[in-house]
Amino acid sequence: MKTFYMIVWLLPVIFMLHDFEEVIMIRAWLQRNKSYIRARKGKPVPFNIQASTASFTVAVAIEFVILSVITILSYLLDNYVVWYGAFAGFTVHLVFHLYQWIRFKKYVPSALTSVVFLPVCCYFLYKSAVFLGYDALTLILSTLIFTVIIAVNIAVLHKLMVRFDRWLDQYKLTVN
Repeated sequence: MKTFYMIVWLLPVIFMLHDFEEVIMIRAWLQRNKSYIRARKGKPVPFNIQASTASFTVAVAIEFVILSVITILSYLLDNYVVWYGAFAGFTVHLVFHLYQWIRFKKYVPSALTSVVFLPVCCYFLYKSAVFLGYDALTLILSTLIFTVIIAVNIAVLHKLMVRFDRWLDQYKLTVN
């Protein structure tokens, strides 16, 4: 029981540690790989965003708040279906980052923490599934639903980053 609750509270912690790698490395990585990215003409490029570090950090903060609220409510309501789906969706997200690394053929921000956390998250999901005793259909549906929600959320946040950058640009120009 105590181990399970520790796992529950680790979701937002693991998420933040993973996203710290992205926040810290994104600008330097884009600068370092500028020529390689340009040479890829038409091929997908991971983290091909023009947003500032500030707006990227706001998106990360929004995701952190969402995961924290899910974690807190799951704990308070003693119902972990949504939490399990969020954790599983995050784990799928780690797999996607590893795919990006392989496809890009160079380090991408998030690769190191994905390598470290993927086996940990898989183990935590297994232990949680055993502890919770949910049937396979519940776990699969929860995982699929939250994987889609996370993908949509990331797409929406990428669009909002551009708007937030515009707002920051206007804020800089406002004189008191």
